[in-house]
Amino acid sequence: MYFKMAPHVDYTDVVVNKPEQTCDFLQAQMGFFRYNEQNGDEKPTSSSLLIGNEFGDKFRLWDASIRGKSRPQKRQSILIRTNDCLRDYYHLGRAGVRFKSKPVYTAKGLSFSFLDTSGNSFMVLEQRDYLED
Repeated sequence: MYFKMAPHVDYTDVVVNKPEQTCDFLQAQMGFFRYNEQNGDEKPTSSSLLIGNEFGDKFRLWDASIRGKSRPQKRQSILIRTNDCLRDYYHLGRAGVRFKSKPVYTAKGLSFSFLDTSGNSFMVLEQRDYLED
């Protein structure tokens, strides 16, 4: 995964075919919100959008049609944290998402994976602590 440090926000660069459409989807289905200049966040650019969620996951969505050194060049795997993996799996399924995997228990918690229309792989993780006190 490629990480980049911004002056005010740490985020993961994600190349997508349609940034507005991806942003709308993540807002409607996964509770993401847009960052903006008024909140003291980094200024948006004409070729990217900055979004995040309540768990601190922050992504800069880059338009795949824009060429140049300023944007990342490859598709990637992206981690999205949640507090209810099964709820999100159900809602994404109802929205017609193509899943790579059903929810499974891992050492980190309950997770599943899906593909976006740009070829990026998303893993949704509900972190769990399996250690007994």
